[in-house]
Amino acid sequence: MVLTLVLTAIIWINASPHYAKREVQLIHQIDQNRGVLSELARQGAALKVQHDHKDSSKLYLIIERSTAWTADQNAIVEVK
Repeated sequence: MVLTLVLTAIIWINASPHYAKREVQLIHQIDQNRGVLSELARQGAALKVQHDHKDSSKLYLIIERSTAWTADQNAIVEVK
């Protein structure tokens, strides 16, 4: 039992910085995404999320009335 506790403590000490760093990266990415979506909404872009017709596990963010990106004025971004 003591050996299990020691091994668990060693693994926890080695793994916790990795998970803390990953958490900070995810929070930063969420803030960036929120900023982009806020700016698009401020500029009047219509946003909607749609499932792929062929693969229901894929989601697409469709930006309607965009001023760039595609000829039909819609931008499609795959959400991973």
